[in-house]
Amino acid sequence: MNLERDEKIVLDNGPLGLGKKLILTNKNLIIFKDEGVFDVDWKPEQVVSLNTIEDVYVETESFSDQSSFKLKLKNGESLELSLSLSTSWLISDSLEANMDKEKSNQMKMLNYRWVKAITNQLMKLDLVKKPVCIRKCPKCSKEITYETYEYCPFCGNLLKSKYLF
Repeated sequence: MNLERDEKIVLDNGPLGLGKKLILTNKNLIIFKDEGVFDVDWKPEQVVSLNTIEDVYVETESFSDQSSFKLKLKNGESLELSLSLSTSWLISDSLEANMDKEKSNQMKMLNYRWVKAITNQLMKLDLVKKPVCIRKCPKCSKEITYETYEYCPFCGNLLKSKYLF
């Protein structure tokens, strides 16, 4: 796959299970599918533009403790991506009873890593698109011209952001 001239890979090697992988660039989230048996060739199966993503978050099932990350798209659709661990998680000195818990924790960490990387790229896109934004501080009512402020520069009040967890 050829990237655009100003497109760069941010995160790679996200296994999505047998025969699929995930790559994050500064413009797209790309899902690849392998083709071939011995000479594997990775072909893009789905390309999700970062401009179409409204939100990204980790979701954990309460009974099974399995986690995945979801993309909420601006068109109202959502996409669930269930990553898989490599076999390296098996190298552990913990008891068999603890291995499921350890695998679950490592899956959560892997999903949070991807969510954080995608969120960082979404924030960068927002800064490029909207470098100046006028809004009012809810405490002192003064106009704030940059959306990147976490705190009001006039009164120090914490400003809420859609990117704060």
